[in-house]
Amino acid sequence: MDLKEKILHFLNKNLVLDKNIIKEIKSSINELSTNQLKSIYDVLSDLDRKQTLVLQEKLKETPWFFTQVEIDLSKEMYNKHIQEEMKDKEIIEAKIAELFKN
Repeated sequence: MDLKEKILHFLNKNLVLDKNIIKEIKSSINELSTNQLKSIYDVLSDLDRKQTLVLQEKLKETPWFFTQVEIDLSKEMYNKHIQEEMKDKEIIEAKIAELFKN
């Protein structure tokens, strides 16, 4: 695996970096020098080690950590869906009310 592939691998599994930073690195990866790629790889490699250690510690403390994350995400998506449905309902009710006015 060459350096670019390794960087992309780290970026794809990273949980910490901002999405815009990831997008910027991915879009400019072909324009970077070998030294720049090496520097980015070193930073990402270190970040990956730290991220792994943090997750391992979190799992020792809370073995159901990923299950809880999944539940929380499901709740968030459900609430978002309900909010969208409520907006649609309000639009439909307003249109119906407007039809009965005429």
